[in-house]
Order: sequence, then C-alpha cells, then structure tokens
Amino acid sequence: MIEKFALVNPHIHFRLQDEEKILLNTSGSNQLLEVYTQVYGSQVGQYAHEFNFSDYDFSVKGIWVEPHVNKANPYDILIFINGRILRSFRLSKAISEAYSEYSLSHRYPMACIQIVMDTKLVDVNVHPSKWEVRLS
Repeated sequence: MIEKFALVNPHIHFRLQDEEKILLNTSGSNQLLEVYTQVYGSQVGQYAHEFNFSDYDFSVKGIWVEPHVNKANPYDILIFINGRILRSFRLSKAISEAYSEYSLSHRYPMACIQIVMDTKLVDVNVHPSKWEVRLS
C-alpha cells in the first residue's frame, strides 16, 4: 500500500523501514519515473517509459513498461483517478488488451496510470470500500 501511495504522490519522500532494513525509500523528487524505479527496482525501471496526454475533459499520465517485462497477475497495473487508488476491471482489461499483441498469453503488463478528471465525471460512491468507481 505504501508503494502505491508513493507512486500517486511522487513529490513526497517515503521511507519504510523494518527493524534495521529499509524496505522502501523514495526521493520525493516529483519525478514519477524515478519513484517507479525506486519502487520496482532498476531491472524494471530500465524498461519503463513515461507518457502524458490531456484534452479538455481529462489528463492522463503515467508509466508503461515494455511488454517483455510482465507478470503472472494483473496486480501491477496500477490505476489512480484524482489521486485515489482504485480497482477498475474495465481499465485494467483495456490496458492488457493493448499489450496482448506484444506479450505472451496469460501474462499481464506493468503500468501506472494517473487520470485527473472533473469530479462530476466520476462516482466514487459505488462500493463502501471506495476501491471501485463508476466513470461517466
């Protein structure tokens, strides 16, 4: 969970320590790619790329990782809307489908997507846990 907070807040320095071992130490530099590499390690970070897009209704920025770096489950497809960590089956599926031509079947890409949109276009009161949202 701390890793997710670090990714959605790259401007904040996070340090997680267990006894004397440092488990996570981000720079707080506001550089998403740098924080992504600090969370996932340089073996993943060297294949990670930033993107940024916006129009009148929303802006999308984040990290995509080259298809040969993949996972056995979709848990490393991270999606944030207006700074809120969430689960979106539809968005995760769309991201997986975009990679499907370039990766092995039953493997999932790694990505970190941050969407900022008008709060009128997103309903956060879908589920009591607030992990799921409904998009207009």
